[in-house]
Amino acid sequence: MFVSQAVWFIVYLAMRFMRRAPNIKPRELAAPSGRIPPCLKTRLLLIIPGIINLVGSALGLVGLVTTAASVYQMLKAGTLVIWSFVLSIIFLHAHYTVQRYVGIFTIVVGLILVSLASVLWSSVTIF
Repeated sequence: MFVSQAVWFIVYLAMRFMRRAPNIKPRELAAPSGRIPPCLKTRLLLIIPGIINLVGSALGLVGLVTTAASVYQMLKAGTLVIWSFVLSIIFLHAHYTVQRYVGIFTIVVGLILVSLASVLWSSVTIF
């Protein structure tokens, strides 16, 4: 995840550099008042996912402290697949075959079993 964010930061810096290229006159970029407007939209496009990632990582670490590492990793990977599936249906209007729905259902059942096993047979004392 860090690598992808670093790549987007490089793209952001390249876009800033291209705006300041010598063949572009400052007046072309200037607002009617003569000042260059801050790119609030561009900043929000970088800040909002960063904050969401920070909160998600903090909550993930809390989950890692309270459960076994193997259970945490299985739940994290399984929910990633489920969220990708659900969000692709909502935002991309993807249509899937019955086999994929059966696969997602199998993943959900597996996550429920892993969670139940972790809760019912937990021998780890927390704090």
